[in-house]
Amino acid sequence: MSSIRISRACRSYGSVQAVNDVTLDIHDGEFFTLLGPSGCGKTTLLRSIAGLERLDSGRIVVGDQDLARVPVHRRPLGMVFQNLALFPHMNVDQNVAYGLRARGVSRAESRARTADALDMVALGGLGRRQVAELSGGQQQRVALARALVTEPRVLLLDEPLSALDLQLRQQMQVELKRLQQRVGTTFVFVTHDQDEAMAMSDRIAVMNGGRVEQVGTPDELYQRPASRFVADFVGDSNLLDGVADAQNGKPTLVGAGLSACLPRSVPPGQQVTLCVRPESISVDAAAPDHDCRVRGLVTASVYRGSSVRLFVASEADFEFLVDVATAHGGVPVGSTVELSWRSRDSWAVTENVPSDDGMALH
Repeated sequence: MSSIRISRACRSYGSVQAVNDVTLDIHDGEFFTLLGPSGCGKTTLLRSIAGLERLDSGRIVVGDQDLARVPVHRRPLGMVFQNLALFPHMNVDQNVAYGLRARGVSRAESRARTADALDMVALGGLGRRQVAELSGGQQQRVALARALVTEPRVLLLDEPLSALDLQLRQQMQVELKRLQQRVGTTFVFVTHDQDEAMAMSDRIAVMNGGRVEQVGTPDELYQRPASRFVADFVGDSNLLDGVADAQNGKPTLVGAGLSACLPRSVPPGQQVTLCVRPESISVDAAAPDHDCRVRGLVTASVYRGSSVRLFVASEADFEFLVDVATAHGGVPVGSTVELSWRSRDSWAVTENVPSDDGMALH
């Protein structure tokens, strides 16, 4: 069952097409993320759902209610803004209860629901505090409680974690996902941070230039990118551009100064982008089923805790990104190494259309 159906949505600002023919079904009770770079249209689409922007054409339906003529304050939605928009002259209880008072809820019921909402976000007992007395994470929870206390069918979140420092942001990602699972409300979350989207989402819509490039689970987007843009934006990738050929009866990519086996048959002469994730590449440890190999020079290495990121220049000066486990020991800069991987651990994209068999799932 769909919480939200967006059909052929379009929104322009002058000559700029901010949202361009977007169609999406967001399922009831899921954590759904709109992901993309600045200017891709994700916030405009979210604000259109909220009623803060008006579509030029298309429909947005929540449940069985077409929102075209529904004013903002009557939509079955809650929203958490990037700047939180808390009232500094009100205490925590007053901030959370604001939406209830606006809806004419009795004082007794408002007190009870406010207390329940604060307990839900682990702020019970802090209702009399002033907003300025709270930490950034606590203020974030107040904004969530204020949005959830009205029991919206859908909660819209516009990059609400972006102002937090890294450690707190990661902590809030876990708490936000747990909260969504506990209350069962549909969350629609906007972010430009791929790691944030991958950590929390049931499904993600990757947007680019006002359009949706791909919708899928985090695993599907990472393992089976539908376009070169998705392969490049979601996670780190080695993107090898070339032309399909056949060598020794195997489909092969020829380009970037190397030949690499393709994971599927592609007509000879077809332009192809081959996506290989850094963790799929081995260094000087080619197994019998590693049918793609290339030699290169280690030009730099970056320590990343559990892994080391190597930068390896091939003989044709294509720079590979390779992740090796720290436990395996370092590879000195200046070393000549052989890189190898299995073609089934890569993914071929031709003219922005993904392969049929795809990258192997690990």
